[in-house]
Amino acid sequence: MGTTLIVTFLIGLFIGLPVSFAMGMSGFLALLIEGKLSLLTVPQRFFNGINSFPLMAVPFFILAADLMTASGITRTLLTFSNNLVGHIRGGLGHVNVLTSMLFAGISGSALADAAGPGAIEMRMMHRAGYDQYYSAALSAATATIGPIIPPSIIMVIYAITDNKVTIAGLFLAGVVPGILLGIALSITNHIIAIRRHYLFRSPLVTWRERLLSMGRAVPALLMPAIIIGGILSGVFTATEASAVAVFYALIVGFFVTKHLTLRTLPKVVVQSALVTSAALLIVSMASLFAAILTLAQVPQAVAAFIAGITQDPMTV
Repeated sequence: MGTTLIVTFLIGLFIGLPVSFAMGMSGFLALLIEGKLSLLTVPQRFFNGINSFPLMAVPFFILAADLMTASGITRTLLTFSNNLVGHIRGGLGHVNVLTSMLFAGISGSALADAAGPGAIEMRMMHRAGYDQYYSAALSAATATIGPIIPPSIIMVIYAITDNKVTIAGLFLAGVVPGILLGIALSITNHIIAIRRHYLFRSPLVTWRERLLSMGRAVPALLMPAIIIGGILSGVFTATEASAVAVFYALIVGFFVTKHLTLRTLPKVVVQSALVTSAALLIVSMASLFAAILTLAQVPQAVAAFIAGITQDPMTV
């Protein structure tokens, strides 16, 4: 069973199937070939994998990010970042990094980061004269900060599967690595800008303009503070925090920026549903995949194989 599972999964990846389909197909075929377990296990595992109250945080956080984007917050963060670091060598690249770090505190998703500010930053850099491949590569790299700086959708899912950690603890653990990753990307961007003679930078603005742009960005900057502060203070759980984030995003969109309307709201909800379904489909399929791995005792076999080679912790 284990061999069938792993081989069909790798074949699925090799021929280009989505990861979720590759996991689901390999799990189904493993059960079908083994023949000892009922195929009713498949839909049961699919459903049980996402039948979790804490997992409700995933669609809520995704919806909150999409609502903030539709509210025009992305442009506000871009302006604020540009006023802060746009005048430095490789300016728009630094703006790309800083905006992704700020937006990560809203989205919690690399996909949302890449589709929202990442797409805008990439076009801005290309129009300014940066190489299009470098613009795309930097935007893709900075988007990976999304799942690290809290609130992180991946951290929510991981905390659900491992009782030894808490969502609040993982959120706190992601702050410093996220900042360090942003600093590393900024240094790399600066070095590349010098090597490739990227002289493009924005004019140096006054402190008054910086403070004004920061004031306009306050609604976006407050969201992660509300989420993390509420969770750590015990006011609400991570799942409840995600619902609070949606409520806050609606208030910002309708009453602060006033860019969100009842006409555009359904489109935002549908877009969030599509992204959510893609994420939860992976979780659902992974539930079946993990169950069969456990039944086939693959983890135990791998652990025994490694222990047979060496038991030195550093080598392992």
